[in-house]
Amino acid sequence: MTKSVFKVRLSKSVGEELIPYIEEIIPAEARKMGVRARVGDSAPSASSPASVILGYIFEFIQNKDVCYSVAAVVAAWIRAKHSKKIIIKKGGYKIEASNLTDEELFKLFSEAKDEIEIKKE
Repeated sequence: MTKSVFKVRLSKSVGEELIPYIEEIIPAEARKMGVRARVGDSAPSASSPASVILGYIFEFIQNKDVCYSVAAVVAAWIRAKHSKKIIIKKGGYKIEASNLTDEELFKLFSEAKDEIEIKKE
């Protein structure tokens, strides 16, 4: 990835819903995905797996097309969830939002300096 990137942290539930759309719409060369997991040091069992997925981290190239595509995917997901309220953490700020438009999300992603976290309330 180039220097000009922004990260989006997704909770496990949000990630499971958004990943198929992100992978379908945003080219592989414009994104990179990582997994946040808690890893245990004991042998896994049915009641206590050795590792648990906590969420996903996407790193996107910060250009106009990619920012708008990410914004469109997230806005469509919000609308599909009947305007479910989400929490967006950006820098030191925490935004609780619903009904964000494509343009509002585009502005949020295009101005991202480091990382944005999205999770359901």
